Amino acid sequence: VIIDEGQDFDPAWVASLLPQLKEDGRLYLLEDDAQRLYERDGYDLDGAVNVRCNENFRSPRAIVDVINALGLAGGTVEARSPYAGELPTFRAYDDERGLRRETLAAVEALREHGVPLDDIVVLSARGHGRSLLLKEAKLGTLGLRRFLGRYTADGEPVWSGGELLIESVHRFKGQSAMGVVLTEVDFEQFDEAVRRRLFVGMTRAQLGLEVVVSRAAEAALSGALA
Repeated sequence: VIIDEGQDFDPAWVASLLPQLKEDGRLYLLEDDAQRLYERDGYDLDGAVNVRCNENFRSPRAIVDVINALGLAGGTVEARSPYAGELPTFRAYDDERGLRRETLAAVEALREHGVPLDDIVVLSARGHGRSLLLKEAKLGTLGLRRFLGRYTADGEPVWSGGELLIESVHRFKGQSAMGVVLTEVDFEQFDEAVRRRLFVGMTRAQLGLEVVVSRAAEAALSGALA
């Protein structure tokens, strides 16, 4: 039995899977505390052999450098990607109009660097309930392909039409894209929950990353770097 994203499992969920093991079976539990987006009780597995890996093979080395500089993972992440990449651009906004403008500028910047629109995702650091952009049909002239909050009879999510994918960080967890625009990053206190959300969002990018932050978040990030 292989359990992935174990940090987001409730202890009862893990316990319910253990009886599925055959007598000579093995359990592999994969987890990353830096990606713990949900507050759940911790748990231990008796007799488990722990193997720790701090290597990142997906993200360009420049993005990993920023992750380490901000201390997002609680330890040093070792970059193993052969691609050096470029440092992510941080764009600040003052109001809703500025948020739209800077997010669109971030998308266009990735396109100018050769990332096709089909390979770009806009990720909101807010949930579907609080996000402004996830409720809109367009970003500039670009139609947004977004989850409509309902499912088909077969349990498949229903999406709107549009050429630019937009999602929340939570729902896009476990996936990746060549170009990522992490937007609606708005906080005043640079706490552990913020670090984890930024870590998850930033590590979705395979080639290029743009980050759109509020003025308050910009100040908090500057203070962390200082």
